[in-house]
Amino acid sequence: MQPQMNQRFPWRPFWSELIGTALLGLVGLSLVIVMFGNGSLLARFIPSEGLRRLITGFLFGTTGAMIALSTVGKPYSLPADWADEMLKRVNEEKKQSAQTAKLMAGQKREEIEKINLRLQKLLDAFLDGVIERNDYTAEKRNDEPEKISGGAKQRAFEGMSRLARTARKLDFNR
Repeated sequence: MQPQMNQRFPWRPFWSELIGTALLGLVGLSLVIVMFGNGSLLARFIPSEGLRRLITGFLFGTTGAMIALSTVGKPYSLPADWADEMLKRVNEEKKQSAQTAKLMAGQKREEIEKINLRLQKLLDAFLDGVIERNDYTAEKRNDEPEKISGGAKQRAFEGMSRLARTARKLDFNR
């Protein structure tokens, strides 16, 4: 794909981003100097360095939010209908993942049932004297790890399915 040469450079968003970043940097550096500079009055009034960090972070974040909501950042924020579209996609993905988890849990349950049936037939054959004890224990040893592993996977998939059902109940539009 070749870039289109007839497109103009987006100067407005460029200048908006530049001004916003410059303001945030200026306010951020000023906050750090005021809070942590040598001989700072605020360092004497607020001796706890952790509290000063907390205040600095809060003011820095507030400054960023104010810039984003000001005339510098507001025209270039995401449109409101974007959030609705993303929520719709998230809900569709939740439904799909819940269905997939349920399907996989069902498959694992079937595998475990087959192994249980095989183990029961093996036990019956041993009890009826059709196979020897050594053959019985060797065959049982082969099937037990698969059953245990399959059971753990089934529980994990069922847990994912419960998590997806719970997430579906949450209403993100509040």
